[in-house]
Amino acid sequence: MPPLDSLLMKTISCMELGGCCEEKFRGETFEEVANQSQLHAQEMMAINDQPHMQAMAEMMAIMERGEVDQWMKAKMEMFALLPDEA
Repeated sequence: MPPLDSLLMKTISCMELGGCCEEKFRGETFEEVANQSQLHAQEMMAINDQPHMQAMAEMMAIMERGEVDQWMKAKMEMFALLPDEA
């Protein structure tokens, strides 16, 4: 495993992941930032943040329409295209 200071990270926002704010998530992989995004969503749900609740309702609609695989693929491709950061 390379030293920690040589790992390349990417940053993506809540809004870029289908949310509604500029909270930033940083990680080496899409899975890392997706996990951070899920924790953020849980925190926003706990305080009943209405803009986030609406974004979550839209995500549920994507799931109900059976479009989650296409949505995930698009978000993973977008993440892959983000610039690497030191």
